[in-house]
Amino acid sequence: MEEVQQLTYEHILSSIDNLKKIQEFVEGELVVILDTIADTAYKAAGAALQNVKLARRPKDQVLLAVGHLQLAHIASREVYTPKGWKDNFTLVVRMSAVQKDLFTLTLLAICFRYLGERALMRHTLQEALEAMRYWKQVDYDKSYTLGELAKGERLNELMHDVAAGIGTWFNPARWGKLVEFANHKVPLVTDDGLQRLSMLLNQ
Repeated sequence: MEEVQQLTYEHILSSIDNLKKIQEFVEGELVVILDTIADTAYKAAGAALQNVKLARRPKDQVLLAVGHLQLAHIASREVYTPKGWKDNFTLVVRMSAVQKDLFTLTLLAICFRYLGERALMRHTLQEALEAMRYWKQVDYDKSYTLGELAKGERLNELMHDVAAGIGTWFNPARWGKLVEFANHKVPLVTDDGLQRLSMLLNQ
C-alpha cells in the first residue's frame, strides 16, 4: 500500500470539494491515510473501508469505519479532558491529543457526508469547534520579561509551563504520540481549516 507523504490538511480539503470527490476519497485515499497512523482504531477503520468495493452494501462498511473512528475520538478526548494538577505534567501530550481529535472529527464529518447523514455531520463539526476552542485557549507564544519574573507577576505561570514541558518530554510512554505528530502523520488542523471544512461539507 502506498504511503501518504507528509499529509497536510490542505490536501484533505482539496480532496473533498464536491460529492464525487468525497466518495472517491472515502473509498480510496482515506484507506491509505488511516493505515499510516499508528493507532489501532484508525487501522480498524481502514480495514473496514478496504471492504467497501467488495461489499454488497458498501455504506455498512463505512458505518463500521465510523464506529472505529468514534472510539479514536473518545480516546483522544479522554487524554485532554482536564484532570486537575496532573495536567501540569502533560501539556504537550494533551495538545497533541487535541490535534489528533480534530483530525479524527474531520474524518468522521467527511464519512457522515458520504453517508448522507447531514445532522450527524453537523453535530461532529460542532464537536470539532469545541475541541478547537480548547486548543486556542493555550497560548503558545508566551514570553516572560525579566521584570515580570523578578516581581513574581508571572513566575507561577512560568513554573507551570516548565513543569508541563519537562513532565511530558521525560515520560517515555508519551514519546510515540509526540513523534507521530511531529512526523506529520496527523496534520495540523487550524481554525481557518476547520471553517473551510464546514463550508465544503455543507454545500
